Amino acid sequence: MPIEMFNSQRSHKINKPQLKEFALGVLKCLELDTSEVTIIFVGDRKMRQLNRDFRGIDKSTDVLSFSYKESNTSEDNNIDEKFYEDLSNFTGNYLGDVVISTKTANIYAQKLGLTFEQEVKTLILHGLLHLAGYDHETDNGEMDELEGKLRKQLLGLEQIPALSVDS
Repeated sequence: MPIEMFNSQRSHKINKPQLKEFALGVLKCLELDTSEVTIIFVGDRKMRQLNRDFRGIDKSTDVLSFSYKESNTSEDNNIDEKFYEDLSNFTGNYLGDVVISTKTANIYAQKLGLTFEQEVKTLILHGLLHLAGYDHETDNGEMDELEGKLRKQLLGLEQIPALSVDS
């Protein structure tokens, strides 16, 4: 199964079949439809812990991506590089994990005038772009441009202004 989806929270209903179909559509657009990913829905407490443990930022965020194709040797991350190498060799086409905080997604949806489902799909798109190797912090707008095009094509949404958790 190219998309595995886990719901580890109870505050928001997750339509797994529809979201899996959307994620497959994103992978197809990126010509990665033979790749495998895991999408995990969590609450803010778990997201804060992940953000603190892996990025050193002690607050929740909306989406995190954990690529198994990249190795991160930062001692702060507690990532077992050998484990990721073994997993990548074992699964072949495994891109990684996208983790989404449903609470933060719901807050952003309300602020942006979107439905919860539209925001979750936007976060899936964003996370999958990161797994495909894009990085909006270093690529001179390439990811943002592609994300805008795919958001319009797949969701019928124009460019949405970025929000921070502090917004």
